[in-house]
Amino acid sequence: MVSSLPFFSVKHVKLSGGNAGVKIVALAALVALAWKYSGIVVLIGSTGYAMSGPVGFLWSRYFPSSWERQRSFLGLSSQ
Repeated sequence: MVSSLPFFSVKHVKLSGGNAGVKIVALAALVALAWKYSGIVVLIGSTGYAMSGPVGFLWSRYFPSSWERQRSFLGLSSQ
């Protein structure tokens, strides 16, 4: 994908850290939901990913300090 907007990337998420247990439980719940309701989970996931670029870009422009706190909470590296 070619875009000048920064999109969410799973490769920057770190499972280690203070809230690793919560991340693992959330991942297990996501896998269980995807198994049970595959169509709707794919629709919601792809729509959420497609919107992560424009929404993240606008959010970072209007609330820059909030955006950095959110990225550090998720374990995402700041670029």
